[in-house]
Amino acid sequence: YMFPPKNDALRPERLWNYEATLAQTLCDGRFNYSLTGFYIEAENLIQTVNRKNINTGRLYNSGLEAEAAWRICRAWTLNANYAYLHTNRPVIGAPEHKLYVGGQYACGPWSISTGVQWFDGLCTDTKANSREHATLWNVRAQYRANRHVALWVRGENLLAQNYELLAGYPMPRATAMAGVKVDF
Repeated sequence: YMFPPKNDALRPERLWNYEATLAQTLCDGRFNYSLTGFYIEAENLIQTVNRKNINTGRLYNSGLEAEAAWRICRAWTLNANYAYLHTNRPVIGAPEHKLYVGGQYACGPWSISTGVQWFDGLCTDTKANSREHATLWNVRAQYRANRHVALWVRGENLLAQNYELLAGYPMPRATAMAGVKVDF
């Protein structure tokens, strides 16, 4: 309550979450998956509107999530997940659909991972009912020089997608970073 969106009259958020999951591991632990259904009832939600935190009322969410991971061999792993969300009203930062597919290769001192994330129906502004969609591709590579030092490089949003998570605040286009990680 100390910073500009503060509001002394806020009531606490309340939430009930109901969830059912089916999960299984197969192939001597090399493949696993899960399916989850959920329903959420919330009241007194707090959101920033016109630069002030306010209680915005009740919300009902329901949806499905699915995920799977497969360790093909010692060096290769693949994983994927999908989520569908239905809400009775728009929620900032909550996409209707989200899909991720990725993989990792690790051998000796080298490791590389990559993943593609797609989302659709991401609410960025409840008043304008703004919706975003994007496909993001990220890559990370690392070389472990010894047990204390690793060199890494990372690329994010390599497809240079133009999108916003919050209306008026565009996310960076393609970016690249590199660094040295030192473990003590």
